[in-house]
Amino acid sequence: MDRTPDNKERKMKAAHFCTTDFGGAFRAASRINSAMRLCNADSSLFVRTKTRSDTDCTGIIDTPVKSFVSKSKNLANLMLSKGEVITDRFGTDITKTQAAKNADVIILHWVNSFVSAGTIKKLAESGKPVIWVMHDMWPYTGGCHHGYGCERYEEGCGKCPFLKSTDENDRSRKNFLQKQEALKGSGFAIVSPSIWNKECSEKSGIMAGLQKHVIRNPIDTKIYNPQGDPYLIRKKLGLPMHKKLILFGAMVQSVHKWEGMQMVAEAVALLPADIKKDCELLLFGNAPGMDLSVFDIPARSLGHIDGEKEIADIYRAADVFISPSVADNYPNTLLESICCGTPCVCFDIGGMGDLVKTGVTGYLAAPKDTGDLSKGLFAVFDSDLKEKLKSPEHNKNLSDNSYDIIGRQYVKLCEELMDNG
Repeated sequence: MDRTPDNKERKMKAAHFCTTDFGGAFRAASRINSAMRLCNADSSLFVRTKTRSDTDCTGIIDTPVKSFVSKSKNLANLMLSKGEVITDRFGTDITKTQAAKNADVIILHWVNSFVSAGTIKKLAESGKPVIWVMHDMWPYTGGCHHGYGCERYEEGCGKCPFLKSTDENDRSRKNFLQKQEALKGSGFAIVSPSIWNKECSEKSGIMAGLQKHVIRNPIDTKIYNPQGDPYLIRKKLGLPMHKKLILFGAMVQSVHKWEGMQMVAEAVALLPADIKKDCELLLFGNAPGMDLSVFDIPARSLGHIDGEKEIADIYRAADVFISPSVADNYPNTLLESICCGTPCVCFDIGGMGDLVKTGVTGYLAAPKDTGDLSKGLFAVFDSDLKEKLKSPEHNKNLSDNSYDIIGRQYVKLCEELMDNG
């Protein structure tokens, strides 16, 4: 590192880029940014357009003219995209921004409809170290964010099932080749929060020759921890004192696709009658129009919860968190719940197994098997996991995912990239 005239070491400058200032990928990016700051890095987070005043980030598209150009490019991308297969041919050239010019290291996160393949190539040619954090599968596929079991990316895509295509040279194949060309010889460092996603990326020709790392997503354990009496929290929140509370995070897009409220309903319905009569379901998240009548136990929606301290209290108040995702990488909700001392029940897909260990932090059910999901709920109710997760010795996520640990890992990677030119 350079040294200033007063002989003090200059802080390494990192610029993070993410498309939006909301959603799971942004939350992870924001936490990584905060963790790096805690570890003495001059780290800043930039998004395409800032929409919220309560987020610690800066918008790149900050004038009416820039907004018009950006929206025009997004419209063009939308016209090229087909369903699950997203094409980002046009985007914002972040290499021209002062943020990128001033940075020692550039860190990309979820950058769809923000950074195009052409800009990726420019970043590769800029000579600056670049880290790309994979929050889903999109960086190494022909356009899908999750393959849902499809492994065509291992063959270079084409004949895409999402496109119902029999053409070897369809849109997914063209997207694949464009990404491959952009990253060829780039020297990018690829980071995944889960072992599963790293292993998938190693099978894609897009990522050939790039160094790949697993660095977990961090969490602020000053907020997300098991401290506090669940019954006092229930009293404060007006929740039933003696019910078994099943917590479910239902987001707008996920209600219809990933998390599948119907699968939660089926799992709950299969619980033994003597258990079910003592259960109540809590839902949080911005998912208007949810039909709570699909559940055969009392269910209430807590709506969208803004504050992280408030969300942490809800996790602590629950007996179990259920996540029926059929495609996911390293969900923030599972990490948050576990750190708050509440076991999780989910399907054994994607990177879920990095967080949930049966009998340790919850229960991993067979993929898409709502019967096994129900068995997991029963197993948690019949265990002392809620009590065990209060202990740092049992709840390793409290240390392994702390800002200090993860921040140091990111700073070390950045410094290694800078040292290696």
